[in-house]
Amino acid sequence: MEDVVIIGGGLSGSSLLYACQQSGFSAVMLEDRVVGGAGATAHSRGMVRVYDPQPELAEYAVAGLRFWREFGAEHPEVYTPIGLAYFLKDENVQTAENFLARMGNACPDMELVPAEAVEDRCSALNPRFARDKRVAIWEPHAGHINPRVAARALTDRAQTMGASAVEGVRVLRVVPHNGHMRVETGFGGLNARRVIVATGAAPHLLDRPQAVETRSIVLSSFTSSQEKHPAVCLIDEEQGCYLRPGQPGHFYVGGAAPARSAMPESLDVDEPTAMAQNTAHRQSLLESDDYNALSLHVGHDGYTADFLPYLQEPGEDTAGAFCGFSGRGAKYIPSLAQSLVSSWKAKGAL
Repeated sequence: MEDVVIIGGGLSGSSLLYACQQSGFSAVMLEDRVVGGAGATAHSRGMVRVYDPQPELAEYAVAGLRFWREFGAEHPEVYTPIGLAYFLKDENVQTAENFLARMGNACPDMELVPAEAVEDRCSALNPRFARDKRVAIWEPHAGHINPRVAARALTDRAQTMGASAVEGVRVLRVVPHNGHMRVETGFGGLNARRVIVATGAAPHLLDRPQAVETRSIVLSSFTSSQEKHPAVCLIDEEQGCYLRPGQPGHFYVGGAAPARSAMPESLDVDEPTAMAQNTAHRQSLLESDDYNALSLHVGHDGYTADFLPYLQEPGEDTAGAFCGFSGRGAKYIPSLAQSLVSSWKAKGAL
């Protein structure tokens, strides 16, 4: 019998696998496709930053940034620290100032800067930001991860420590069975002391599937010349859009209005409209029209109503839950998994 079975091989499941193995549990992760190949892990922007309008998420993100900087030092293919500018709505500038004062020593290098300071770091920025006297939070240590590569790296690290990860396993149900939990598949199953569901935007195995809503993630990729390549991550709170550089020569823009559904397979995305919306966002963020659309990437994401993670403690007769993060969770998922596993272990829940 396994100590812990984790269902889902995205960033959440792989982070849990790593955290459980670090804490001395024998852990097995089951993924119905390939590790890192679906949901928000396959399609999200993967930005790593500290500032968030929700204080609880910002506190999570402080530890998350620390994790990615340390993990990225050993896995440079995972984390790219290029800096991030978060342009604020005018009415939220005071809130941001209060945030920076409150965070103090935890984020000593973050600062409020005028748009001109961002232009110095990203010459492709649309000059309207400076014209409109916009203000941004500049995070020099922020950047982005590749969530797919990160999920695989965390899984590989956990496996070198003795964990197991099995791909291509479709879990049908999780049920209590003779004082333990039974994970049933189409051809058998596994027994475990504890089970944790980390299936993101596919919540059918949760005790409360309605706690997580599925929404589309629609990213558009564009080509860029070396001279016009955006050099940093950008978020515009006013327009509700964002840009994440890729390798020189292309970048991603998101912010198209999401489709909503109870399950990923029911999402109905109007792709031409979504591309038009993201193209408009690209035009609002960058100065030139010297960019070409390359493709549209449509995925799905899990959200709780308040954008906070959906967490449930595992027990002898109930599965735990670690999902509902949305793409915003990439910045702190591994550090939260470590904290949660340590807490559950101390309480005897694991």
